Amino acid sequence: MWAAATGQEGIGFLAVKGGTEGTVMVLEDRHHHEVARGTVDRLGGLVFRELPQGARYVIREDSAADGTAARVRRFKELPDRGFYTGQTLQVGLNYIEARDGTLLAAMVRPPLGKSLDQGPFPTVVEYSGYAAADPENPQPSTLI
Repeated sequence: MWAAATGQEGIGFLAVKGGTEGTVMVLEDRHHHEVARGTVDRLGGLVFRELPQGARYVIREDSAADGTAARVRRFKELPDRGFYTGQTLQVGLNYIEARDGTLLAAMVRPPLGKSLDQGPFPTVVEYSGYAAADPENPQPSTLI
């Protein structure tokens, strides 16, 4: 894509990952009209949000004449079933890949005295920005 940066096509968004902080990126439609622009943050990322599903764009550095083609995914586009069945969970910290390529951190713990192969079990999902998947920072839900 752009030097060390990569792109991520998602449902309703396009993202730049691994970019250089301070680089200005431009989002253009298929007619080369600028739709949006933004600056890569200190973590190397930039997200263009609320884009129409199925729309095609070019993402380029502001100083570059050419860019990389990208398409916003549609909600109804589902990956092959093997995408889901190919992901297995283990006790402890896991990363689950979402269909748009996003990695979700998950801490998996079976009920006390049980192992995962004795399941299925009722599931408690605790949503958190970060701490819920940190093995060094157990959350109150682990006491359930």
